[in-house]
Amino acid sequence: MSEQSIKEAWQKSSTQEKLGASERDLHWEAVSLFPEFVAQVTGYVRSPLRQSDLHLLVDVGAGTLDATIFNVHEVEGEDKFPIFAKAVERLGTRFLVRSRIEGRGLKEEKELAPFSPVPNKTEFASLLGIDVATLQRNDSSFMQRVIKAVGSLLRYTKSRRYPLSRRWEDGVPVFLCGGGAGCDFYTEIFLSKNGEFSGFPVKPMKLPKPDQLEANGLREDDYDRVSVAYGLSFDPFDIGEIIKEDDVDDVAAEDGGSNSPGNTSNSVMCSRCRGTGGLHRTCDACGGSGFMS
Repeated sequence: MSEQSIKEAWQKSSTQEKLGASERDLHWEAVSLFPEFVAQVTGYVRSPLRQSDLHLLVDVGAGTLDATIFNVHEVEGEDKFPIFAKAVERLGTRFLVRSRIEGRGLKEEKELAPFSPVPNKTEFASLLGIDVATLQRNDSSFMQRVIKAVGSLLRYTKSRRYPLSRRWEDGVPVFLCGGGAGCDFYTEIFLSKNGEFSGFPVKPMKLPKPDQLEANGLREDDYDRVSVAYGLSFDPFDIGEIIKEDDVDDVAAEDGGSNSPGNTSNSVMCSRCRGTGGLHRTCDACGGSGFMS
């Protein structure tokens, strides 16, 4: 969706559709667009748990699995969110369920309500009349598709977009969100205790429930389900600057990319002080953002 498509939709809408919401009350200029993940992490970047540098957010829905790799940093008091890589794949919970029941005679629409949580692996194995070990073996193909989809983003980001991030050594913070985030199939992939995903060190994190959020009865573990709504409650000018994926250049070989083995962060100059620093990360010399667009 673009600003132009919103304007066209408004102009084509009928008088009845506009009833109660005249153009004077809701002019197209009042509509702002920004990536969903930015709304999701708004509470996090305003919390004491906020960290700078690279992050991975994986949003599991019924239909799709959305993954975004982005940076969080601040320049002169303004938050910056450069997007390094993103993907949307049909790997959500309904496709997992379909993969599991295919050819097994189980009627999904009858025995698995579409808006109900996916049964855990023990319950699901029982539904299929198999043991958990067999279920996990049968899941292996679908699991590899999930790992490949997100792992390829990490590999691309490390080799071409953000090779000098400290997170490649310290661990990339990973947020698992969405309606499917509680499904044990996905938690075991992304939140495993060995701190590794597809060959990369990771640090599973939860989106923290903001202290100022008034939501009686909302559990801490369920905050990610309303994190987008919370982010949308802020004025878009308070969100920060989103730097689109297309506006972030690939790293050239001479800048320490994958095609220049032996190069180190010392070969990259900070965009603020031109001293020793790193690409897309805090400068070692002046503490500046180091972001080079």
